[in-house]
Amino acid sequence: MFLANWSQEGKRSVTFKATAIGTRLFLEDPSGVTVYRFDGSGYVSEAFLAGSNLASAAKRYPAK
Repeated sequence: MFLANWSQEGKRSVTFKATAIGTRLFLEDPSGVTVYRFDGSGYVSEAFLAGSNLASAAKRYPAK
């Protein structure tokens, strides 16, 4: 999974905030928010919102 890549297989500590709304997963790190969408079989990257935070990202992608 992508978290293994971020942490370099556990060799590096990573910090982020996350929330899920409907079929979307939002991961916030210091550079912005990455939005993932569940497509029925797994999560696929939908967008990266540079400089954004969880609250503003969630407003851009309301639950259906």
